Amino acid sequence: MSRRCSSSRKQSSPVMRWQANICDQLAMARLARSSYALLNSLLPATATVIGVVVLAQLPSLLELAGVTLVIAGVALHRGPSER
Repeated sequence: MSRRCSSSRKQSSPVMRWQANICDQLAMARLARSSYALLNSLLPATATVIGVVVLAQLPSLLELAGVTLVIAGVALHRGPSER
């Protein structure tokens, strides 16, 4: 039996937010700006896939539309060197 995502989200702990910020800063320092932006824009889509596969949570139609728009935006994006 599948579970639906609830609209009320739990707040993450301050330690988890701190760790995420440190990882973001390290990635920004090591990756090109375009690569970091691409990876950052794919985070919601990746989280949705993990939620479906690992947690058996089914996203709403609005959430699926958002993921589709993100993937379409990434697929349509062309960097300055590709124009």
